[in-house]
Amino acid sequence: MLSNELSFSLINAANVLSGLLSKNFVGSVADFERFDSCLHGIPILIPADPELFEFENEDVFSIAPDRILKTVFGLNDPFYIGMRHAFNRFDFLAKFSVRPKYASFVDEVVQQNCNATNFIKSLQKKYDNIGAFQTRNIPHLGHEAIIQRMLDFCDHLVVNPVLGPKKNGDVTVECLSSVFKRFAEKKYKNSISFKPIVANMFYAGPREAVHHALIRQKMGFQHFTVGRDHAGAQKAYLPDAAVRLIKKISNNLKINVVCHDGAVFCAACDDVVLAGDCNHDHAEYRDISGTAFRASIVKKEIFLLADKEMQTLLFNSKIKIFET
Repeated sequence: MLSNELSFSLINAANVLSGLLSKNFVGSVADFERFDSCLHGIPILIPADPELFEFENEDVFSIAPDRILKTVFGLNDPFYIGMRHAFNRFDFLAKFSVRPKYASFVDEVVQQNCNATNFIKSLQKKYDNIGAFQTRNIPHLGHEAIIQRMLDFCDHLVVNPVLGPKKNGDVTVECLSSVFKRFAEKKYKNSISFKPIVANMFYAGPREAVHHALIRQKMGFQHFTVGRDHAGAQKAYLPDAAVRLIKKISNNLKINVVCHDGAVFCAACDDVVLAGDCNHDHAEYRDISGTAFRASIVKKEIFLLADKEMQTLLFNSKIKIFET
C-alpha cells in the first residue's frame, strides 16, 4: 500500500494530467505568483520525487516553505497540520511523467473522476439545476438540514465528497455509498445521489472553499454549499471565514454557492435547524457533535440527532464503517 505522502503526490499528478486541475498546475516560481489571488483556488505543485516521477534536472524549481505557508494557508505556523500534510518537499517540477510502476494508480484516479464527470453530464439531461454537497461523514440531522436547504435550490443534489489518501478512522466509501443510496431511495425520492471525486484535501480553510467551488464549477454543477469552518483544522480559521470569503468573491464565480452558518439543535424549536433560520436566541442553540456521533457509531449506540433507522441498519450490516 502506498504511503499518504506518495498517494497525495500521485493524486495531484493525476488531476493535472486529466485536466481537472490543469489550470492550477504550477510550473515555475513566477507561475506561483498568480495564486496571490485566491480566485484561482489552490496551486498544485508536483514534488521532484524521483521515486514517482521521471524528469530532467532543468525542470526542477524551488519555493520557500514560508511562502507556500502564507500563500496557500494564509498562516504563519509551520507546524499547521495542512502544511505538514500537503507539503513535505519544496523542490517541484515544471514537467514530469509518472514512472510506469505508478501508472495504474494514476489511471485509476483519472478514470474515477472521468466517471464522476460523466455522471454529472447524464444528470444535466434530466435536471436544470444540479447541486453538490461535500461531506465525508455518515450524515446526522445537521447534514440532512443542509441537504434540505440545497434542495430548495436544486432539482437534484449530489453528495460529492473529495476523497484523498485514505487514513485510519475515515468513513469507508462503501459505507457512505450504502447510507446515501438508501437515503436516496427511501427518504429523498431519488432527489439525491452519491458520487465522490478523488482529489486532495489541503485543510486550507477559506481558500479551499473557493477551490472546491471551482472544481464543482468545472464538473458542471450549478450550485455548491459552503458552511461553518469549511476545510479548516486545528481552529486555525474563524468559523465564518470561508463563508465571508465566498460572499466577497461570489461575482467572480460561475457557480452559485449557497452559504450557511452550520446546522444546530435549537432547544426552543426542539429541532435541528440551520443557524439563523429560526427567531430564537442563539443561547438556545446546541452544536451537533460529530465526535460524539462517531463515538456512538463505534459503540453501536443510537445517536439521538441522526436517523435512527439508518443507524440500526448500519449496526446490523456487515459493511466496514471505518478505515483501519
